[in-house]
Amino acid sequence: MSWILLATLGQFINAIVAIFDKYIVSDEKVLPRPFVYAFYSCLFTAFWVVVYLIGFIPGLSALGVPTFNNVEAPSLQIVAMSFLAAYTFFIALVSMFNALKHGDASSTLPIIGSVSALSSFGLSYLFLGTELQDSFIIGVILLSVGTLLVAQTLPKISVLLYVVHSGLFFALHYITMKGLFLETNFDNGFFWSRVGLLLFTVSL
Repeated sequence: MSWILLATLGQFINAIVAIFDKYIVSDEKVLPRPFVYAFYSCLFTAFWVVVYLIGFIPGLSALGVPTFNNVEAPSLQIVAMSFLAAYTFFIALVSMFNALKHGDASSTLPIIGSVSALSSFGLSYLFLGTELQDSFIIGVILLSVGTLLVAQTLPKISVLLYVVHSGLFFALHYITMKGLFLETNFDNGFFWSRVGLLLFTVSL
């Protein structure tokens, strides 16, 4: 059950970040275009590869801290999946920031999360061969109702398109990352996904 705690913590941190994102993308003087903010967000995210330097401290690698010892030359498939993960993440951010710019965080983000979750289930079944249990339909209903209760009001159609688009591409990103970790170990997959994100972002 530890993964549930990690996922909950991750969503809580995402909520805090989203509040700051809303203030940043809403200020035309600070940020004229959400594309620019997505660019710098991806650039900063790519530099998380420095966490591998911590792995040189004796004993930390045994606690699960990534280490360069588990990084190896990537295959063509790993390179392709790393760049696909970078592309889908960037596009999802651009759409999310556009949604935040024109809508409320309290109404857009819950729907993005819901679309992302539902799409991830479907794409996992389609591409990763994940078996959907009988409780899936119940989960879909509860997730949909919960999203509407949290969002309270649906955003405008123009904003809703950004929201759905962002949710779909976040789901594609998660599925690609899952496939990458199935293809290789975590340290290797995370390293090359960050390298792919850095190279993709700089190429823009």
